[in-house]
Amino acid sequence: MNKMHKCAYVVTAFMLSLLALNLIPLAAQGTNSGVIAKPLSPEGSSNAYDIPLGSTIYHLENNTTEVYGPDKVLLFTARDTDAQIIETPGGLARATHVHHVPSGSYIETIGNVTKVYSSSQCILTVINQNHKVKKALLDDYNPHIEYVYALDVDDLSWCRAKWDCPSDPPSPGEDAVNYIFNAVEPSDFSDIIQPVVEWNYGGSSDWSGAAWKGIDGDYYRATPCDVSAGDDIWGVMTRSYNVWYVYLYNYTDVGSSYLTCYNTPGSNDLAVFCDLEGWNIEDDDDVPGDIEFYDIVFKDSSNSDISFEWNPVINPTFDQILSNLDVDCDQTSPFDNSWVNLYTDN
Repeated sequence: MNKMHKCAYVVTAFMLSLLALNLIPLAAQGTNSGVIAKPLSPEGSSNAYDIPLGSTIYHLENNTTEVYGPDKVLLFTARDTDAQIIETPGGLARATHVHHVPSGSYIETIGNVTKVYSSSQCILTVINQNHKVKKALLDDYNPHIEYVYALDVDDLSWCRAKWDCPSDPPSPGEDAVNYIFNAVEPSDFSDIIQPVVEWNYGGSSDWSGAAWKGIDGDYYRATPCDVSAGDDIWGVMTRSYNVWYVYLYNYTDVGSSYLTCYNTPGSNDLAVFCDLEGWNIEDDDDVPGDIEFYDIVFKDSSNSDISFEWNPVINPTFDQILSNLDVDCDQTSPFDNSWVNLYTDN
């Protein structure tokens, strides 16, 4: 091997090692990045692929994703079907459809174009030309372990749920993921906003808290805050002038994660939830302790309380593999929708 070829071989090997460690920017990785195994992020998230501020993501009809830098130069192309599957609190999604954005980001969706702003700068544009994108990739898998819901909620302007972060799963498998949240969706379930407490998101083996939004087959996660078992959590969603503000507060450690979402999911004909969701759950060791939502409030635009009856649900799939699931909420008229208990007996 001559010196020139040897030098090229060493440089190539070095670059490949950096690529494997995600230490070089995608712009230097060529136009075919191979398998995308992590979410895409313009904020420099530690567990995501970095893309430049101002990048544009195109989801094409042939199930291919193209990412262009702010200078309109193609950074890379990836096949969605080859990308890693990510368990989000809104459903399964390919890594090319999951985005980490700074806490406080403003997300605006008009038609099939979503723009993400931070400090008045457009840091990300997502254009979905693939109308076949599904909200979840496995239609026959329902990740909701146990929950309560209500439909046909109108004129919703403000809602809040409090809960203490439960105990850790006793002895979880390394790929077990749990989400605890309250949520608002339109009745057609086309998008969702969620303040979420997460167990083992991204393989962390720990708790975290983040505001999430899902729309048009893509999911946006705000920079998380730290959460530990026993912390006092508030999930707050408030609407003003066609804008939803989604907050996850940790009042114990004084941390927060939030998103601002323009227009969607509207204010009428809404579905609301309090939920325990799980992925890769095999037995009682994979789920956290009991969850007690309290001080739940729903207000309309005139600041009056919205009353409704919760509908409790235990997923029969999980009821067969978990020992002591139970949902407790007020089932007697006049209904008190201010509390919900989701029991796991852990």
